[in-house]
Amino acid sequence: MQTVLADTISRLGLPPWLEQYVVAMAILLVIYAGFLLVERLRPVEKLDWSSVWLNLRLALLLQAVMLLLAIWLQPMLSNAVSGWFPDGTGLIKTASYQHFWQQAALFILYLLAYDFFYYWLHRAQHRYDALWSIHKLHHSETHVNVTTTYRVHWLEEFLKAAVIVFPIGLIFDAIPAAGWLAAVLSLWLFFVHANLRVSFGPLSWLLTSPASHRIHHSLDHAQSNSNFAVIFPIWDVLFGTYRAPAWNAWPKTGVAGEKPPGFWRAVSEPLVSSRGVDAQSDSATARASDASVLPSPKSEPIGLHR
Repeated sequence: MQTVLADTISRLGLPPWLEQYVVAMAILLVIYAGFLLVERLRPVEKLDWSSVWLNLRLALLLQAVMLLLAIWLQPMLSNAVSGWFPDGTGLIKTASYQHFWQQAALFILYLLAYDFFYYWLHRAQHRYDALWSIHKLHHSETHVNVTTTYRVHWLEEFLKAAVIVFPIGLIFDAIPAAGWLAAVLSLWLFFVHANLRVSFGPLSWLLTSPASHRIHHSLDHAQSNSNFAVIFPIWDVLFGTYRAPAWNAWPKTGVAGEKPPGFWRAVSEPLVSSRGVDAQSDSATARASDASVLPSPKSEPIGLHR
């Protein structure tokens, strides 16, 4: 799909940087369209198209920032990593492992490392006021769906570069199976945000599902302050922040006491105000009082369950 879109867009004669941006957005829109169709099969709730429209505009900005970081910041991080090792590369030399099982192990190890650093960044975003003021945009979504994935403030990309990309560069000299890894990581992020009644039941501690990640987006502070890992809940289990999804329970989402922002407020608010998690409501009790569980249909959620 990526090759077909890239070949088609290349005929437009755009500058290389703009062509790369257009290709990335085209792929994103195709993924969104596919997931939105699937979401109609077993949705948790009715889709809020005004929210989708906001998320699309935020994605346009976020993709531009990601492209700029790849062009400008990535080389700087690579140079910084090279200063830590005599040969200028990371600790694990991926080219030394050529057997299929070795490449598969590196693939899983990379995902585990990514999710480990993501876990601690994510947990810090819910702990410290300055970081929450940036991350709050993502949690302001009251109707979580696939487009919520890119409902992320552009400043978060700088944090991820410093806290995730840089330390991973110290561990791996290259990304193992780069194309496959990017596809799996991206699609999983879209999947866990999907508006789908999908749960892994007793296996929820192994892989994050839409049901377990929805808990993290809950209006209830006790619930949203859990399940920080986005791929492997084992990090939440190990560090005491795991909360298993209740059977057929789908909490409402958003930030208690606050309305979802418009585009300009979403983009600029972290630069002019900073409110921590503890300031989102008068108390955890007040926060929980706004939370309720969406009604469940008589049929069961898709997936493994008790």
